Amino acid sequence: MQAKAAESGDGWILSDDGTLTISTDFSSSLPNDYPWDSYRESIKKVIINEGVTSIGNHAFYGCSSLTSINIPEGVTSIGIDAFFDCRSLTSINIPEGVTAIGLNAFWGCSNLTSINIPEGVTAIGGLAFYNCSSLSSINIPESVTSIDDWAFYGCSSLTSINIPEGVTAIGGLAFYDCSSLTSINIPESVASIGDEAFWGCSSLTSIKVDEDNTKYDSRDNCNAIIETESNTLIAGCQSTIIPEGVTSIESGAFYGCSSLTSINIPENVTSIGDEAFFDCSSLTSINIPESVTSIGNHAFSGCSSLSSINIPEGVTSIGDAAFSDCSSLTSINIPESVTSIGKYAFSNCSSLTSIKIPEGVTSIGEAAFSGCSSLTSINIPESVTSIGDYAFYGCSSLTSINIPESVTAIGGSAFYGCSSLSSIYIPESVISIGDWAFEDCSRLTSIKVDEDNTKYDSRDNCNAIIETESNTLIVGCQNTIIPESVTSIESGAFWSCSSLSSINIPESVTSIGIQAFWSCSSLSSIIIPESVTSIGYRAFGGCSGLMSVYSYATTPAKLRSGAFSNTNENLIIYIPKGTTEAYKTAWGEKFNFVEMLASFDYDSNYGEVKILSSEADAMIISIEPADGYELQSITLDGVDLLQAANDATIKAVKNDDGTYTISGLSGDNLAVIVNFSVSTPVNTISSNQEAEIAAVYSLTGAYLGKSLENLQNGLYVVVYSNGETDKVLVK
Repeated sequence: MQAKAAESGDGWILSDDGTLTISTDFSSSLPNDYPWDSYRESIKKVIINEGVTSIGNHAFYGCSSLTSINIPEGVTSIGIDAFFDCRSLTSINIPEGVTAIGLNAFWGCSNLTSINIPEGVTAIGGLAFYNCSSLSSINIPESVTSIDDWAFYGCSSLTSINIPEGVTAIGGLAFYDCSSLTSINIPESVASIGDEAFWGCSSLTSIKVDEDNTKYDSRDNCNAIIETESNTLIAGCQSTIIPEGVTSIESGAFYGCSSLTSINIPENVTSIGDEAFFDCSSLTSINIPESVTSIGNHAFSGCSSLSSINIPEGVTSIGDAAFSDCSSLTSINIPESVTSIGKYAFSNCSSLTSIKIPEGVTSIGEAAFSGCSSLTSINIPESVTSIGDYAFYGCSSLTSINIPESVTAIGGSAFYGCSSLSSIYIPESVISIGDWAFEDCSRLTSIKVDEDNTKYDSRDNCNAIIETESNTLIVGCQNTIIPESVTSIESGAFWSCSSLSSINIPESVTSIGIQAFWSCSSLSSIIIPESVTSIGYRAFGGCSGLMSVYSYATTPAKLRSGAFSNTNENLIIYIPKGTTEAYKTAWGEKFNFVEMLASFDYDSNYGEVKILSSEADAMIISIEPADGYELQSITLDGVDLLQAANDATIKAVKNDDGTYTISGLSGDNLAVIVNFSVSTPVNTISSNQEAEIAAVYSLTGAYLGKSLENLQNGLYVVVYSNGETDKVLVK
């Protein structure tokens, strides 16, 4: 019984069962110009009647349900994109009359298992069988003279291919990633093989070139294709033995040879091309001869089993990503002849523990050692003038780094995530430090800038990097004391300083940058002075221990989104009396605002004051002196509230739990001063009264050098040359 017609037009009928019958030639420059365009996904079978002579461009483009088609003898051409993405098509018979198969003709026909190309076809178009991943065999007739670019790209099930004598040209990437292909025979007629023609053919064990071919050869049964005149090896496999006469290894010659375990490079070879051994994941060792002078970009990238490699003295440059993702590489010797290390050269060499960069290298490229998570030490020579962006990103085991006097520029994120780094010294020569250069260096305890540096400083032994002209603090650590002259805190300045428990922001600061204190998880409270007018995006985000924020501005600072995101759910923001509505309008209703009856002025280097509650005319506060100090007085307008009479209007009383209640508070902006004094016996000396000091430390254990000179007034631990220690008050 004839199927009922569902849709039809001049020269075509589509039945209810999904059968499309075509009785005339159709052509179009666009897929959507065909009359059956709206029904492409419903077409399951195509019948082309006698009299049709061509299958036009895009004719069955995207007919993803098409399983079979009958092409009659009269058809002579199959156009561009004719069966593009017909992913359900399993087989097709191309009749003898066809002479041309167009660009993308069977692109993405992923279930097509076999196809017979008839005599008469002279060219297989570019991408003609691109990603036909189920195609296991194909017959190429003697009439074919060219196999165009990408023709069989990604035909991962293709086990064999017969390239006939008539073929003169094989296009670039023609058989790329034909990972099941085991052998190649290049006939006498081939005079041109495009770039990367056999890349990723990881199962290849046999490569032969006809002995009468004048352009290429496989001399000495080497299982490779060699360009005869230039002696360049352009394609190899797991069974290749590189002959002595070869002088260069072409880009991608062994690309994706995942079964290659070892290879000997002969003495005549002078260059190893880009991606020459890319992703040779089973390669455990390789000998690079003294004759080699250059190693190309990505040359050994992804050689994840390679544990060691010796780079000879003749090499002057190491290309971009040359050894990236060599995750088993534990050591490498870079010879003195090398003058440049490319971008990503050793990135993600996660087993590399140490490396010596030779004198002569002038720059360390972008991300050159990024992700080298086992790297504990590295020597940077005096010849280096710049450290690129991300150069040591994620080197989480790196404990120390010596930045020589020659360096003028440190790139953005250069040492980001070096979480074991304990100290930084910035020499006089550095005039540029990129954004986030030392972010997430969570164990930093000491930061110093050479006193002769004109661009940056660490004034007052502040343990921070400050941009001198702008008075902007760009890098801090857990021991930073922000100097009074600083006007802004740069984005990410204290990023992930997880040991930072307290910080005093001076009245000079007007802005706090994006993620300035991001993920400072030990920070429990912060005082934002009245001078601050802007607080950046996520400035205190991720400070999971943050319980209290004291904002002293009567006009709220401009608050960017997420400034206090992911903080403690019980976070209280203390604000001046009478400003609740202003803060709710400016910062939002989501915060728990508590008005302060008074503000507290104290030196956070010697102790900390926290407001625990603020109700009616009384406040309960906790006072926690620093090690070696004790509470001396709580004063208001010069009157010590601890000594106030019982009938005094305002007084301070110590509670049984150690907290203090200050009662009788009224009025606006009462400024209460909390003073601390030294509680332990100490020596008191001036900075010019030194004697045989071996080391000076802060009370938190930060090493400050061997001198008390230029230190801020305060209490320090001194170790003498005889081994004795003492606490010393500098004043």
